[in-house]
Amino acid sequence: MKNIAPKEITQLFKTNGTPTITYVRRNNGLFEKRLRTSLDNKGQIVLITGPSKTGKSSLFRNVLNEAKLAPIIVRSDHTRSSDAIWRSALEEAGAVRITNDSSTDTSDARLAVEGEYEIGWNLLARVLGRGRLEGGLQHAATQIRETVLADPSPSHLVPLLKQSQRILVLEDFHYLNEETQKTIFQQWKIFCDEGISVIVIGTTHHIIDIANSNKDLVGRTTHLEAGNWSNEDVSQIFFRGFQFINAHLSTELIQTLARECVGLPIIAQQIWSAAPD
Repeated sequence: MKNIAPKEITQLFKTNGTPTITYVRRNNGLFEKRLRTSLDNKGQIVLITGPSKTGKSSLFRNVLNEAKLAPIIVRSDHTRSSDAIWRSALEEAGAVRITNDSSTDTSDARLAVEGEYEIGWNLLARVLGRGRLEGGLQHAATQIRETVLADPSPSHLVPLLKQSQRILVLEDFHYLNEETQKTIFQQWKIFCDEGISVIVIGTTHHIIDIANSNKDLVGRTTHLEAGNWSNEDVSQIFFRGFQFINAHLSTELIQTLARECVGLPIIAQQIWSAAPD
């Protein structure tokens, strides 16, 4: 058995973040394939639903990482309005470096007004025609930021997303009140028209009903139901981890451990992180 420190165990079996060694493509990779296909079909709203802790976030993070796309993650709660959602997304998108070079690290937020890179607000200033205002582009970008955030709109996100390797991800959509959910779905039409895809994460099927009731979104939504895992797929988490550290447990014991996880991959990760040295 490989000598591995407790700290390495927690990195191997993650209860927070996306696992690497122990990441399992369940159902023979069906969810990853469907998500990649949906994102390749520009202008799709991808709805990922399922119980809490079934790996929805790990799924989209893994697929986006392979596609060299960085998520702009906006989290929802019952107090947030549609304006608050768009304001958060714009703040996140406007603070990053924009480039058409997919090989470039999009997480670097250095200010570079001229040349290959631009901060998102500077790009938006150019797009809205204010790059030649007195005071220069940076001054114009400051004005644009104040104006846009005072009255945020999904249309403001369009140029930022079209010219960057980023994609909007709205998490915990089920926490928003129903009227806010309906408003956001109505506003998403502009994303679809512009060929911009969005990922929506929630635990309930109600968001599917809202999407289906919007005639403008017919044929523009994809639903992935990421429900509880099969025992076979949960077993793969244990198999991968044990194999990595050169430990040998019987198939019967691993299957017993998998059943104890009741279809939740996070329990498999927690069993390892809580294991004695």
